[in-house]
Amino acid sequence: YGDAELRYRRCLDGNVCRHLFNGMVRGNLETGKGAIELSWSFPTGSEQTSWYVYLFSGYGESLIDYNNAENRIAIGVTLRPQ
Repeated sequence: YGDAELRYRRCLDGNVCRHLFNGMVRGNLETGKGAIELSWSFPTGSEQTSWYVYLFSGYGESLIDYNNAENRIAIGVTLRPQ
């Protein structure tokens, strides 16, 4: 839900990429609606898993709620193949 979207992705520890940060900002100047999304994954101590934290605020996280403002926080585990 927006005219423009900007995404940013960065591995915070070089080529290993155990600490990964993602960000997204989008907006529509005509309606004033937009969204911001942030996520970060970081090591659990195991090579096969990472913790994952996700934040979203705004419109259009999914097509079902494209016209409703949402605020979400999620915490989980990411599985990595060997």
